[in-house]
Amino acid sequence: MRLLKTPFFVLLLLLPLLLEAQSLFPIKKDKKWGLMNAEGRLVQQPVYDAIGEFKQFGYATMQRKGRVGLLNSEGTEIVPPNYEDLKPLDSTLISVMEKGAWKVINLEGKVVLAAGYDQVEVLRGRKQTGAVQSMAFLSFKIDKKWGIVNEKGAVIASPRFDEVSLFKNLPQGVTTSYFQTKTDGLLGLLLPSGLELLTPQANEIRVWNGNLIFYEKFQKWGAVNQHGQPILDNIYEQFSSLSANFLKLVSNNKAYLFSLVYNNLITNGEYEAYYAFSDDFVLCKKQQLLGLIDHCGSLVLGIRYSEIQPYNGEAFRANIDGKWGIVTLEDRVLIPLGFDYISPMKNGRCVVIRDRKCGVTNSRGDVMVNLQFDRIELEEDQVKAYSGEQLSVFNFDGEGQLQDERNFDKHFTIKVSKGKESRRAWPAETDSPYQLEKFEWFHAKGKWGLRRLDNGNVQIEPTFHEVKVEKELGLTLVGIEMMQEIEFDRTSYRFEMGYGLVQNDTGLLVHEVDLVDIRMNDFDRGFPVARCLFTNGKHGLVNRIGKIITRDFAFIGDFSGGVARASQKGRMSTTLDKSALNMGSLQGFLVSKLSP
Repeated sequence: MRLLKTPFFVLLLLLPLLLEAQSLFPIKKDKKWGLMNAEGRLVQQPVYDAIGEFKQFGYATMQRKGRVGLLNSEGTEIVPPNYEDLKPLDSTLISVMEKGAWKVINLEGKVVLAAGYDQVEVLRGRKQTGAVQSMAFLSFKIDKKWGIVNEKGAVIASPRFDEVSLFKNLPQGVTTSYFQTKTDGLLGLLLPSGLELLTPQANEIRVWNGNLIFYEKFQKWGAVNQHGQPILDNIYEQFSSLSANFLKLVSNNKAYLFSLVYNNLITNGEYEAYYAFSDDFVLCKKQQLLGLIDHCGSLVLGIRYSEIQPYNGEAFRANIDGKWGIVTLEDRVLIPLGFDYISPMKNGRCVVIRDRKCGVTNSRGDVMVNLQFDRIELEEDQVKAYSGEQLSVFNFDGEGQLQDERNFDKHFTIKVSKGKESRRAWPAETDSPYQLEKFEWFHAKGKWGLRRLDNGNVQIEPTFHEVKVEKELGLTLVGIEMMQEIEFDRTSYRFEMGYGLVQNDTGLLVHEVDLVDIRMNDFDRGFPVARCLFTNGKHGLVNRIGKIITRDFAFIGDFSGGVARASQKGRMSTTLDKSALNMGSLQGFLVSKLSP
């Protein structure tokens, strides 16, 4: 016979942990039970007829004179033995039976929910006064209808709903709880104060922030605020985020702009499209021309430009019919629109190009280096200008004034001492969502392309209908409108956008446009790969440089602990049986996809 030593060894290792976990032990004296700690000290006198094990919430049931109560992990009597039966629902709420009927009390013995309910469940939510502390709520069922009380016994909702639950997937920054209600298959929303933001009428609800709640009804979206007052009529087919302060909505093929600063619509469908520009401004398009609108709805740059790019603060690089200049708010011209290209500002200077010759201007539009060079490199205190093999170096002082010029016949590195003089604070260089280290995305004739920053040459011709720059990942998600159907069970769902990937540092398309979804949040969570869904319905994985690792899975689930459920064979099917093993709701699966 072979002696198995390993289990015993493991048990020895775990024994100190077990002793630490159970620090109190029942003892019996004179037919009564008490509690002793690990040091042998009596912590609860033997006065009980029985003491059970310490289980859920660290509580143990005890019995005296035929009645039961509760002891905590320190042996203290927290619920006196006055009840026929009891069951801890939560660390602070106990269901107790008295005179054959169940009721719920708290640890002070106050009745939170009186007898007469058929079923009760604990809902643990957030306190409205802070995001860290939590508050217990009770949902209770009477005559097949559900209601809600809080941990103090105050009624939040009378029993009138078919279902109630805590609303999940709240966005970051929302510190209160919401209750999702359901009646006749339709959803509503309730605050812990008892205010009903939405009566049960919606097929889907999305909390955007604490002051904006979207709901879908009859395949159209509307919105209410934190008081339940209508903000948006129920007429929009879709909505999406443009930036931190703007949303785009679509109704009857018209685009509308919503300001999150003012929590209201700021346009009336007069523009054809909107594109993200910054947190303060949005590009608007009309008849193939662009303008710029602020979060008040004011047109700060008129609809007259072929292209608008950030420059600094409230000045912008603008292009009309291929000619570039610098303009400020209300279309005031800072640098006349006569250049073939103007680069983004760097250290108070920018490269300007005309007739293939390069020069340098400062933030005010003054020409600092004449337009006579083939190529220019901007550095902190220097400008390196090349004409063939001849290098000219222009040095600038701390105020940005030109100091001197040096000429050299061959290319080589020059080191210049910076000294300890004070530096001028240059105007802030706008952090454009489309500007990369070497390239910038630009919009022309309804599509997005990629341009080099040093000379304005086009790296990728305007091809894409949508771009989403992920600077921290070093990738840009590029989309092309296409109608692609993917079948789930016996129903086909149409996706309207295909995606590819461009590397930000090389400006190269590293993956063809054959994806309908990439779970970028997998990268955000620190994983080396992200799940993706192809236009043929297959699931796969892509790494951080845009390389497809695998592409032939029938399904890949969410990562948990660095692993994910996956299947290489079979197909996904749907069921109405909520009790069956499943991967979640089909609606949630479809809504979470990038492609509309």
